[in-house]
Amino acid sequence: MKEFSHEYAEQWFHNPTTLEKQGGIWPIKIGHNRAKPNYKMGPRTISFFSLHFVLDGEGTFIQNDSSIKLEKGDIFCLFPNLTHQYFTNPNNTLKMFWLAFDGKQAVTLLNRIGITNYSPYVKKCVTLELKALLDELMIHFKEDAEDNEIFG
Repeated sequence: MKEFSHEYAEQWFHNPTTLEKQGGIWPIKIGHNRAKPNYKMGPRTISFFSLHFVLDGEGTFIQNDSSIKLEKGDIFCLFPNLTHQYFTNPNNTLKMFWLAFDGKQAVTLLNRIGITNYSPYVKKCVTLELKALLDELMIHFKEDAEDNEIFG
């Protein structure tokens, strides 16, 4: 992982094709981090959806004037064009994985797992099986990025 002023992180980007954008949902980027005690993101807005999986640590997520305590196993979602911020507990720093995506079916799929723009989180749902799937997804993105560097 690369060191930044507020975290150690890696991320990989995907440039969706025109064909992918004709589908209901497509990935944009994926990554993971280990927060430093001074870690804080926002307040800001983004133009896509971003699911964050809390793998360890504690923090706070604020969106729609609601403040949610983050703990290991939680998932929270940044919605496009909504101001949000999140930060770590400096005594128990966050370790997260994120998946950013967009598409006309994104809201419907998020709603199916209990996430809405008024309730943008699910508590205690990151299992070992889900973590293994996220690791596999990260390997795929990393390999795709390496292929694009070679052939791109």
